[in-house]
Amino acid sequence: MDTLIYIFKYAIGSMLIGVILTALELALFFFIIRGWYRKRTFNAMSFVIGAILFVLLCFQNILLCGTIHIKGMGNKFETVLETCVEPYLAEGDPMINPAQVDDFIFKDVAEQYPIIQCYVGSSYFRGYRASELPHVIVDTLNDYCNNYILRRIGWSLLFVIVGAVIVIKTMAVTNQRTSLRRHTSEVSRRQYSPRRRNRR
Repeated sequence: MDTLIYIFKYAIGSMLIGVILTALELALFFFIIRGWYRKRTFNAMSFVIGAILFVLLCFQNILLCGTIHIKGMGNKFETVLETCVEPYLAEGDPMINPAQVDDFIFKDVAEQYPIIQCYVGSSYFRGYRASELPHVIVDTLNDYCNNYILRRIGWSLLFVIVGAVIVIKTMAVTNQRTSLRRHTSEVSRRQYSPRRRNRR
């Protein structure tokens, strides 16, 4: 839960982009379906599904934009981390143990960038020298962000596929009823026309 809060915090400037991206995706969603099923029309259920899909995709897109923003801050994180390890470099670039990682990451760096502690832990960084640690930590953060981005894209695709199936099925039911009514009306007119001619 803390991760989502921090992502939203860093994504606050990207929320508008997330909303616009969602609107474009939804417009493309209905445009493609309309192009594939030209003889069918959308109904109220289609737009209800569209509204639900908008909320779900908007949430995923905001998280996606926030994670991309955090990943772009990798250079800032690395600069701060390099400053933190300077005292250890003065001691001859020793191997850093998890307890020391806790000292300079989760006390110093986390005060400036709390998001780091949501992605990395001291257990990841055994057997590294002080000079290697900043780059390794940023690489770990980037790997986590890449996986998180892929999960957001995967959930978005799942929502789109499920939404498309439901919208198409509701369109099909509506148009089958309309076609049946038209067919019944045409049959009635054909049956009625000869009777009028016979009377004449």
